[in-house]
Amino acid sequence: MGLDRLEANAPVIVWVGRRSFRTRVIRRLGAEVYLDALREGDAPFSPEPGQTLELRYGDEVRFWTQTVRVRDVLDPIPIMVVTLVAEPRRLEQRHAMRANLLVPLEYALVRSDAEVYATTTLDLSTIGLRFPCVFRPWTGLDLRMRLTLNRTAVPLIGRVARVARASALIRGHLAWETSVQFQIPTPAARRRIGEAVARALEQPAAQQRG
Repeated sequence: MGLDRLEANAPVIVWVGRRSFRTRVIRRLGAEVYLDALREGDAPFSPEPGQTLELRYGDEVRFWTQTVRVRDVLDPIPIMVVTLVAEPRRLEQRHAMRANLLVPLEYALVRSDAEVYATTTLDLSTIGLRFPCVFRPWTGLDLRMRLTLNRTAVPLIGRVARVARASALIRGHLAWETSVQFQIPTPAARRRIGEAVARALEQPAAQQRG
């Protein structure tokens, strides 16, 4: 349990002593995980082969910690290859209010000229949401999003945390069920989402609309 999150492009946090580095998985082959280079400012940072590190990763509701050992650092890319040396341990359960809210949502790739798509959410929480995506995204992809809550636009950046393995017919259209985590939402956005979710949880399920 948890190892299935170590897929290509999955965001991870590597702890080296008391320092942490955000990076991503390039690929996993059995007990070996290939990670993008760690960086300290603008300079690459590489632990020594044989060094033991802590790998942390998760999705919008679960978080795991995994002990790994550096096997090699491949130049000139560079890529760090680590070996899993223990079973993953669930570090915490992320508790967040979640409601089956059908909220108008616009989403696009983060580049300014990207096509904008419109849909409604499948559910909404204070830390993320689920929605039907018309293209197949990948874990770790950042999306530019805009929710409409009580006639107010709430801009966000959502990072894909999970994607359905196959498309499905959702509301009459083929789409991939996708979960995203909000990336550092503004206090105003966090407050508006929290208020909308709290209101929805006080209503019968049939009335849960933003």
